[in-house]
Amino acid sequence: MKKLLFIFSLSILMLSSCVLFTYPKSWSHTMQLWPGEEEDQVYLVYGAPARSQELTDGRKIVTYEFKRSQDGDVEFGEVTFGIKDGRVTTARPSGSRFALRGRIKAPTAEPVIK
Repeated sequence: MKKLLFIFSLSILMLSSCVLFTYPKSWSHTMQLWPGEEEDQVYLVYGAPARSQELTDGRKIVTYEFKRSQDGDVEFGEVTFGIKDGRVTTARPSGSRFALRGRIKAPTAEPVIK
């Protein structure tokens, strides 16, 4: 009986961890809208990046950092764009989904400036 209870508890824990560490499907869909968009649209929607790097082949990596504090705990997340020839090639979130909540934006989102 104890073994069965242990297996059941472990199964519940594993299933709940899958839910906690995956991003909502809507985020994946939203990030898939970015490739092909102009580089300037990233800046208009997200503002100035926390970090950016131009590679020797002309590509750019642009990263936006977000953090969330609650009860003394700090969680970090980021959204990174790959850019080549003035167009977005990749867009992906990483880190804490709680820090990213409300921060995943589509290319058609309200611009920072008009």
